[in-house]
Amino acid sequence: MGYVADTRCEVRQGGLNEDGEVRLVDVWVILVTNADGRRFVSQRAFCSDSYRDLHGERKAAEAFGEVVQAALDAGADPATSDKWREMDPAYGSVEYQRQGTEEAWAARERSDAEQGL
Repeated sequence: MGYVADTRCEVRQGGLNEDGEVRLVDVWVILVTNADGRRFVSQRAFCSDSYRDLHGERKAAEAFGEVVQAALDAGADPATSDKWREMDPAYGSVEYQRQGTEEAWAARERSDAEQGL
């Protein structure tokens, strides 16, 4: 089943700066999704904690995304590669429903309501 590659930016905690404040970093990753909503994220990430370098990391991630898409189009499968980590399926997708994610959340909400939470 074919996958589509997408470049995403996540903001993560990058330790502390010299003043003891939390330093935030932009992390660019490649996320691939198939038609059923099954998703994988690349183990390779592009990090930048400097606005001077932000666009360079983004462009590098986008270029890598193009390489990934070409490999996917040629038949590469992230499900069989150790270079990818499976994520939760896309919300509301066929895979989301197949895994019972929706039912699990509904059961948790019913339980919380019964306990007055």
